[in-house]
Amino acid sequence: MKYIRLDIFLLITVVLLAGCIGFFRGLIGKSRENARLKNNIEALTSDCLYFVSKDGKNAAEVKSLTLTVSELKAHNAQLAQELATLKIKPKHVHTMAQVSTGAHYTLTLTRDSTVFDTITATRYHYANEWIIINALCSGDTCDTEIVTRDSLLVVHHTRVRRFLCFTWNTYSGKTTIKNYNPYSAIQQITSITLKH
Repeated sequence: MKYIRLDIFLLITVVLLAGCIGFFRGLIGKSRENARLKNNIEALTSDCLYFVSKDGKNAAEVKSLTLTVSELKAHNAQLAQELATLKIKPKHVHTMAQVSTGAHYTLTLTRDSTVFDTITATRYHYANEWIIINALCSGDTCDTEIVTRDSLLVVHHTRVRRFLCFTWNTYSGKTTIKNYNPYSAIQQITSITLKH
C-alpha cells in the first residue's frame, strides 16, 4: 500500500514538474518573441543616424530588423527575390544588409584659349539610374556637376548542423555582396566575425 501511494506521488510530482517546465519554456518563448517584436517596432520607427567618424569619414548607424523567413517573404519580397537570383536559401542567411551610397562632384574646368575657340553657352545633360551629369559651358569655363549612386546587397551565410534528429544553424563565415551599379566594381571585401 505504501509503494502504491509512493508511486502515485512520484507520478504526480513528475507530471507537475513536466507541466511547470513546459509552462516556463512557453513563457520564455513568448517573452523572447515580444522582445523581438519590440525591437522590430523600434527599428521601423527610428531613423538612420548619419555621422562623421573621428577620422573624418562618413558613417551611418541603423537598428536591425529580426524577421522570420515567412515575414521576409511576405513583407520584403524584393529581398527574397534577390536571394533566389543569388541561389541562396533563406534558411542559410545569417544577416542581410542593403546599402545605397552616392557621391556628388562639382567641377569647374577652364579652357585654354590657345587650344580651343571661345564657345557660347552650351548645356550638356546625361542621366540614368546610376549617374547624372550636368554641364554648363560658357566662355572659357565649364561648370560640371556629377552625381553617382551605388546600391549593394550584403548577405552573411549560415551552415546547417545536424546531430541525430537535432538541427541548428551556425555562422559559416561566407559573405555574398551584390552590386547593382553596372558602372562600378567591387574592389575589396572584408568580413570580420568577432568571438566574445
